[in-house]
Amino acid sequence: MNRVIQDRASHFFKFRAEFDSRRQNTRLGNALPLEFSVAAYRFGHSMVRGAYDFNKNFGPEAGFAPRATLDQLFQFTGGGGAIDTSKRLPKIWVIDWTRFVGDSAPPPRVARKIDTALAPPLNQMVKEGNDETDPQLKALFKSLARRNLRRGYNLRLPTGQALHSHLRQTGAVQSAPIADISTVFGSKPQLRDFLRNSQSKFSERTPLWFYVLAEAESGGGNRLGEVGSFLIASTFIGVLLADPDSALSRGFHPDQSPLRMHDNTSIDSIAKWMRFASVMEQCMELTTSLAREGGRCTRGG
Repeated sequence: MNRVIQDRASHFFKFRAEFDSRRQNTRLGNALPLEFSVAAYRFGHSMVRGAYDFNKNFGPEAGFAPRATLDQLFQFTGGGGAIDTSKRLPKIWVIDWTRFVGDSAPPPRVARKIDTALAPPLNQMVKEGNDETDPQLKALFKSLARRNLRRGYNLRLPTGQALHSHLRQTGAVQSAPIADISTVFGSKPQLRDFLRNSQSKFSERTPLWFYVLAEAESGGGNRLGEVGSFLIASTFIGVLLADPDSALSRGFHPDQSPLRMHDNTSIDSIAKWMRFASVMEQCMELTTSLAREGGRCTRGG
C-alpha cells in the first residue's frame, strides 16, 4: 500500500485516462477496473463463515441456538421472507457488535482465512435463483462461485497468469506469476488434479478471481498476495486521490477532527467509531440489564 501511495496510484490514473480516451470523456464518477470489481474485490467471499456467534440469542449462551447460520441471516434480510409486514427486524436478530469488533473475538466470530473454498451456504444461496425454471440456470444463480467465474468469463477478464505477468512488466508487482496454480494445492489432491486435467488448462490459464484466492492461500491466507493486494490498493487509493475532498487528498488525520471520545482521545479505530455512535454500548447496556431475563440482547424494534 505504501508503494502505491508513494507512486500516487499512477497505474490507476493511467487506466482512467485510457478509459476516457476510448469513451470520449463520457464517464460519470470513477471508472473502476473490471479486474478489481469482478475479481480481486470479491476475495471477501472466501472469508464468510457458514454460521456465526451472533448475539446472546445465537451464541454459546444459546438463548435460541449456539450459532446463527448464514441461511438464517439471509432470511432476515429484505426479500428473505422471514421479516413480517412491519418490515422491522425481530429483536432477537439484532447483531451484538461487541462480539465482532476488537482483537479478542474467537473463531466463530472472525473472518475465515482467504482461500479457494467458500462456506457451503454460498454454494446454495437461499435467496437466489428461486424464480428460475431451468435447472441449470437455477444451479448457476444459487452458486456464488459459479456466478463469479461466469461473470469473469463473460467480461473477458485476463487470466491470473497473464495479468500477473503484465503487472510485473510494468513494475506494479515484483513477484513472478504462478505458472502452474495447481502446485499451490499439494494438500488438496482432488482440486490439484482437477486443475491439471481440465480441458481448459485451468492450472496454467487460471480465472483471475480464483488466482487471487489461490495466491493468498499459498501465503497462508492471512492477507492477499501481491497481485490481489495491488489491485485492491491501487483502486482504493486512486479513487481517494481522485477526490480532492477525501481524507487522503487532504492529508487528514483523526487527531484533527473536533469529534472526540469521552476521554478526549481521537476516534481512530472502528471500535472507537462504533462506541462514539453508541452502537456497541447500547447493546452492552441492554445485555447487562436483560441478563436476569435469560441474557438476551434484544436491542431494536
